[in-house]
Amino acid sequence: MSTASEAHTEAFDAEQFARGFHLYNAELQDDPYPMIDRLRDGCPVAHSEVMGGFWVVTRYQDCRFVLQNPGLFSSVQMTVPHYQKTALGPDIPTQIDPPDHGKYRKILNPLLSPRVVAALQPRMHGLVGELIDSIIEAGRCDFIADFAVPYPSLIFVPLMGLPESDLDTFLDWKNKILHTFDPEEKKKVFASVNAELEAYFTEVFNERRRRADPGDDLVGSLAKARFDGERPLSLEEFVGITTLLWSAGLDTVTAQLSLAIHRLATRPDLRDQLAADLSLVPYAVEELMRFDGLVNDCRKATTDIELGGKTIKAGDMVMVMYGAAGRDPEQFPDPYRIDFTRHPNPHFGFGGGIHRCAGSHLARTEMRVAMEEIHRRMPHYSLDPAKPVGRHFGYVRGLDSLHLLIDR
Repeated sequence: MSTASEAHTEAFDAEQFARGFHLYNAELQDDPYPMIDRLRDGCPVAHSEVMGGFWVVTRYQDCRFVLQNPGLFSSVQMTVPHYQKTALGPDIPTQIDPPDHGKYRKILNPLLSPRVVAALQPRMHGLVGELIDSIIEAGRCDFIADFAVPYPSLIFVPLMGLPESDLDTFLDWKNKILHTFDPEEKKKVFASVNAELEAYFTEVFNERRRRADPGDDLVGSLAKARFDGERPLSLEEFVGITTLLWSAGLDTVTAQLSLAIHRLATRPDLRDQLAADLSLVPYAVEELMRFDGLVNDCRKATTDIELGGKTIKAGDMVMVMYGAAGRDPEQFPDPYRIDFTRHPNPHFGFGGGIHRCAGSHLARTEMRVAMEEIHRRMPHYSLDPAKPVGRHFGYVRGLDSLHLLIDR
């Protein structure tokens, strides 16, 4: 049985560690789980005194309670310290509470429905095939640059209705946000990138509104959408939705797929199990999402409430660590064993509650198609021992580089 940090050989004061906890602690960057496990074991609802102060929630049932009670835990602020995404307003619908949240989701959900995603599958298979052809021919790759970045990007940018020629600019913005860790520098980067995003999508909004028919892609559909069936979306609302779609569509599948392939490259037994039985791929996607959670999210308490034996005051920020919840042994027996037959598997890979990811159908399908084709066409991949894996941890966990050797 594969185990976690089950034998803590040295004394560990969880509450003391929690006082200085933030997502950019050096101890978390390479592998966050040993320290997070200790935090969950010793102080599952812990208070950090940095970045204005916030609570850190690591136990599955506590995370679930926060996510499923938007009346007690508001989403108007989702980071600590709080960053305003654009001068025009919040991310929509992630930073919107009921009842307006449901009205925005009513607009957004049909645009990313299973029917829409099914129509994209031929494009997914074709693109994956092209990328794999190039990798096989070279016999090696940086999986991030050569597959995990272009694959979901070249699906999502056309789906949005944006020109592929702008993709390099989009990726540059994304990388600046993901790879800036100093809190003060991050504020500057957020301000700079978000100003450029706001200007970009303001221009898109104005151009589409000038058209007689704004189009049927995501951008065009939002330009035609009516809030609560009554009025068109404002510029502020349009920018809030499109900037959220931009950030989610260009990074989450890249990050999750990279973590999955890295995990399998270090476990050839699991890699070979998938190659021998591709029917396991959908279950493997769920299990690998549980095992390597991506996102850490925040909520703001609206009232005084007790959670995990601690009193959280109205106005306090609460960080929900999805990855920690995914390795909670009280919810997932033997959580450090990757089991492609694990069922049920109620992980928080797509969040939970009313803010569960609207793009989950798209992400799952992109992951499934990629994993099937990789293990059908180039199943014998391994880590390049000469090139170390680059990693980052923060509000979204991921890899910066993943060099593979392909045995043909």
